[in-house]
Amino acid sequence: MSRVLIISLGCLVAATTLVARADVYQCTRNGQVTFSDIPCSSDAKPLPLNIYTPSPEEVERATRQTREIEENLASGQKQRQIDALRAEMETKKQQMSREIAGDNNEQRATTTETSDLEGSVRSPGVQRVTRQYQNEMEALNKKINTLQQSK
Repeated sequence: MSRVLIISLGCLVAATTLVARADVYQCTRNGQVTFSDIPCSSDAKPLPLNIYTPSPEEVERATRQTREIEENLASGQKQRQIDALRAEMETKKQQMSREIAGDNNEQRATTTETSDLEGSVRSPGVQRVTRQYQNEMEALNKKINTLQQSK
C-alpha cells in the first residue's frame, strides 16, 4: 500500500513540474506562423509568457463588486415581480367591479319591485364574485409580502 502511495505522489509531483515548465514555441513554416508546445526546429526558442496574477486585494474587490451586482439584480427582479403582482391586483379589482356592475344591472332588469330590505342585501351572485376576488387578492397580497420580506 505504501509503495503505491509513494509512486502516486511521485507521479503527481512530476506532472506538476512538467505543467509548470511548459513552454510555448513560435514556428514559421511555409510563411505560416504557428505556436506549439514542441520545438519545430533546432533553433526554436521558447516565447516568454507573461502571466498576470492579481493581488489578493484586487481579487477581494472584484468579488465584492460581483456580489453587489448580483444582489442588485436579485433586488430588481423582486421589485419587478412585486410590480407585476400589484398590476394583477388592480386588474382583478377592475374585473370584480365590472362583474358586480353587470350582476347589479341584471338583477335590476329581472326585478321590477324590491323592498328596502331586499335592496340592501347583496345578491348571491355579487357575494360569490366578491368572495372569489377577495380570496385572489389575499393570495396576491401574501405573495407581495413574501417578496418584500425576502428583500
